[in-house]
Amino acid sequence: MSTKSCHLVNDFMVHDLAISDQLPCVISLNLQKNISPQPMLAFVPKVICKPDKLTQFSSIMESSTAPNSIDDLKNNIILCCSEADLLARPTAFSKHYKNKPWFNHDCVLARDSLRRAYQLFSEDPSDPNLMKLKGKRKQYSSLVKSTKRLFAEQTQVILSECHNSGIFWKKINKFRPKRINSCPIDSTRWESFYDSVMPAPDYDQPIDLFPNSTNTRLDEPFSMDELLCCLKRCPSRKAPGPDIIPNFLIKGLPSHTLHCILNFSTPSI
Repeated sequence: MSTKSCHLVNDFMVHDLAISDQLPCVISLNLQKNISPQPMLAFVPKVICKPDKLTQFSSIMESSTAPNSIDDLKNNIILCCSEADLLARPTAFSKHYKNKPWFNHDCVLARDSLRRAYQLFSEDPSDPNLMKLKGKRKQYSSLVKSTKRLFAEQTQVILSECHNSGIFWKKINKFRPKRINSCPIDSTRWESFYDSVMPAPDYDQPIDLFPNSTNTRLDEPFSMDELLCCLKRCPSRKAPGPDIIPNFLIKGLPSHTLHCILNFSTPSI
């Protein structure tokens, strides 16, 4: 059971203890009923910056239902991004072609043509576009195979007719894996060194982190002015965190969604 599904458990009961070392106990779960499944995306989303689509995103968010939790808010934002065309579409192939000397300019043109056919089919999944996509994929696959075969034959000819040892080993070394320089200092010496420099603190002694003095200003709930001030200070061109929601998208949220964020953060104080 995943940790993301723990909120679906109402109660549990322990039936037996210490059955074995691998199975210390047996429990039965009482799950919630009438759970409405949420729409899921077929790929890991990535929000892209389109300034002309932010107004459409804000209007879609205003017409959406108020979220009941942080997870609902995140799902609403991702679904509204999908409707506003702010999510990056999955590509047919990776953009990085490293350690592939046979991948010439013709392969690049065939790859770009296949990507355009894939994008056209994703926007309009009709039979003609499907046939075009299959034809481009078959053409790309045959071109890659023939280019690989030609490169292998040229390499064999160069190695068989080479009379210079430097050129020979230069060609051979391209196919060898790179050596990883191993550190002569083992992990035990590193651990002993850092233990002597930065000894671990003594957690047995009580530490008074929160004194009895209080600050009325700091103990007050967050206000809308403080939230808007924090959003204004957040840089827009920064990579998002695990929630994949960038800062420029949070700045475009409507007022009622910002009030929901304040309501979610207030009980945690």
